[in-house]
Amino acid sequence: MQLTCPNCGSKIASAHINIQQMVAVCPQCDMVFRFDLPAPKIKRRKVKPPKNLTLAETDYDLHLAFRTNFRLDKNENFTGIALFSVVFTFLSAIFISMASEIHPLIPLGFGLATLFGYYSLALTAYNKTHIDATDDTITVSRRPIPNPLTAPTTIDLAGVERIHYEETAISQKEGYDTPRYGVWALMEDRSRRLIVNDVTVDYAAFVAQCLNERLTLYANPDIDRLTDADGEVETVIMEDAAPQARANQG
Repeated sequence: MQLTCPNCGSKIASAHINIQQMVAVCPQCDMVFRFDLPAPKIKRRKVKPPKNLTLAETDYDLHLAFRTNFRLDKNENFTGIALFSVVFTFLSAIFISMASEIHPLIPLGFGLATLFGYYSLALTAYNKTHIDATDDTITVSRRPIPNPLTAPTTIDLAGVERIHYEETAISQKEGYDTPRYGVWALMEDRSRRLIVNDVTVDYAAFVAQCLNERLTLYANPDIDRLTDADGEVETVIMEDAAPQARANQG
């Protein structure tokens, strides 16, 4: 076991270490000191990417893309708009066939309402959630179909402490058979920013893991952040851990 004297910094040979009593003596300055064995290093399980998630990563940015339209049959907004669109499709066809007998604005209005309904359905069913992380920001957007009512969300990484995920309040209240989760950026001022919502746990865990690794990459070089499987971050000051690391080399 390799130890370093806390008084003079000399390396302590194994002959001067009593492993049973956890005591060592420095042959240079005669200081006797106690030491502790380093805690065993815990291997942290990496979360595998979900099958339908696209991941692209370079030294400069990280890109995640996936659909969040799970169980559309359980989405009341989606099913309501779908019913609206079907009804208005038939009404539009009827009014178009009566165009010569009614005011032209009536079939036009129903036709536009029908198109709006199908456009809304496409925004939910076809669009993917895209997360782009650079060394400065996290940007979340829905595409490829543009939605003029929803702008991309940008979060400054400089203010983010860690990325965390948790089950949504509605999922807990309703007891969903497949629980839904939200991924949050926890800020240094103790506030939080939503990154993505209403995803299953495998997506939430993987997104949190990737973004926490991105935070680690651009964190203070004196700090090592270890991310566990549920997106929590353990911070260890490397300077404080150095004596234990040296002790573990023997």
